[in-house]
Amino acid sequence: MALPIIGITTTLVGTTLGVATRNVGNLFLHEVVNEWGFNIPGTGYQNNVWGKNVAQRKALSPLDANYTPPVNGVEPGYHIGYFRGYDHNWVAYLNDDLGSHITSYEDPMTFDVVIRVPLKLAGKPTPVPAVEHTFKLEFARNINQFDLGTATVISNNFIVAYPFTSFQIDALYPPDYATNGSLSEGQAFYIKVTHLSSPERRWIPTPLDTHIFQYTTPASSFANTLEYRNFNIIAVKKTTNPKLIDFRIIADLYADYSSQQIVNFTGTMSTTSDYSSNVYNLFDNAVVINQNTTPGTATFVKQLSFDFSLSGIANTVAVGNTIYGKIVASLGQTYVGSAIVTNELPIIT
Repeated sequence: MALPIIGITTTLVGTTLGVATRNVGNLFLHEVVNEWGFNIPGTGYQNNVWGKNVAQRKALSPLDANYTPPVNGVEPGYHIGYFRGYDHNWVAYLNDDLGSHITSYEDPMTFDVVIRVPLKLAGKPTPVPAVEHTFKLEFARNINQFDLGTATVISNNFIVAYPFTSFQIDALYPPDYATNGSLSEGQAFYIKVTHLSSPERRWIPTPLDTHIFQYTTPASSFANTLEYRNFNIIAVKKTTNPKLIDFRIIADLYADYSSQQIVNFTGTMSTTSDYSSNVYNLFDNAVVINQNTTPGTATFVKQLSFDFSLSGIANTVAVGNTIYGKIVASLGQTYVGSAIVTNELPIIT
């Protein structure tokens, strides 16, 4: 609760500060004084002491070696009247940081416009309702854009309350997306935070109430690749009863994509390693690969299976010959292998 405007006594002030001294000078220069709690009627007196530390208040006396004449013709020295309207629990704020929570390219980047109190005010009761401060937020890919006036305004009226208020930027759709498109992985960008206004006596001015922060666009958690696992070529030509013709290429398809892909696969068998003779192709088209639910760890999509048993390749080989097989994705991923034609069905592990 603030002290009254009239009836100020050294006892009242000492009790409010929680100190034993009743000397005006000692009270005025005491370290426990909340220099942001002064609320003296009349701007002249208020401007002399609001936010001034002990050394600065001490300099109001002509007897001090660093004497600074008070502004607006206010009488020099230490006066009990400076404590009129004084509020020992008054809290004022400042901003000098922009906290960030940046994980992967696909997740929104979260930024906290941080409001803090000086260490001296730590533990003071938080005002209710919360004190609101207004900021301007700007975004740029080149720091010179702020000086050129070409930065993109995120907000001209961003309201922040203690301890912070957050906003987000999507790397795929940043504030300047309309003109510059998505941010690239590893690309630098800048955010400028400018304090615009606060309620009276609630803001502690810093030498520059504008700050520019640099960030780097994060990398994707997704590898954005597909892979073949458990790749096998089966080549069986058994002409004795019971006869068996089995020529297949099989593989388990795993993928790690950040967005849905539609992929065509071609399975190829040939009797030559350069695929120049007796070439047979089969297709598995329009395979849907959805966004991976475990970014960075490929998950099973389906088993690819290309059955060449009826293709005619069996008529071009004999037991003991080598055949060659491969799977090629329309995105470019290729797996190549070979197998010896046998007369027994192999055990696939």
